[in-house]
Amino acid sequence: MPATWTPAFDFYLATESGDRLFQRIDMEARQHAPVSTHPLALFVDVTMSKPRDDGLRSEEETDELFDYEAALVHMVEDLVDGIFWGLRMINGICSFQFSVPPGEGADIVRTLAPILDIPGYRPTVRIAQDPTWSHYADAFPGDFHRQTIYNRGVQLALEEAGDSLKKRRRIDHSTIFPSAEEANRAVPGLRRAKFRGFGISESDGDGTMLTFQRRDACDGNTPNDTMTEILDIVEPLGGS
Repeated sequence: MPATWTPAFDFYLATESGDRLFQRIDMEARQHAPVSTHPLALFVDVTMSKPRDDGLRSEEETDELFDYEAALVHMVEDLVDGIFWGLRMINGICSFQFSVPPGEGADIVRTLAPILDIPGYRPTVRIAQDPTWSHYADAFPGDFHRQTIYNRGVQLALEEAGDSLKKRRRIDHSTIFPSAEEANRAVPGLRRAKFRGFGISESDGDGTMLTFQRRDACDGNTPNDTMTEILDIVEPLGGS
């Protein structure tokens, strides 16, 4: 079965044990997981035939893998009532991630195996008990990678509006601290990094919000580099 919600897929890049990792994930599924009728995690792993040097999908192989994904998702939804929620790429392996209803793992494999062996790709099927959807939770982006997704969305919106991302402009930032004391302790470090316009207020949730600003461009990886710069200052003081 397709998900009963409208999927909202996005992606982030990371490193894992020094290897480049790409994760595409249905962000909307977080509002519905775990789905009690789908307590098994199903992974279909495919070895890329032409990976990039960093182990991710090459442009040369993109069309073939998109076609494989479309066929695979349709098959799993139709044959084993699966919900597709993610795609993980690392070390030349594409792992298509699903949750499926209860059933004997061997039976699921037997159902899928004859039709998954599409010319050019020989998959490996893995199944795990996962009633809490812990595999989905592990793949869901943390604060840093959620912010990279948000940054990318802002860049796209600015480009669509005809903005030049290389133009420096005032950019507002905010961080949350356990208390005003920690927030104030972060100000000197941020000031040395040329942030200005500091303000402290109670956040809507727990803790204290520190706001500040700096003039920066927002092209390429600049927003993520700025975020890393801020986190290096605030995280040791309990900020996030």
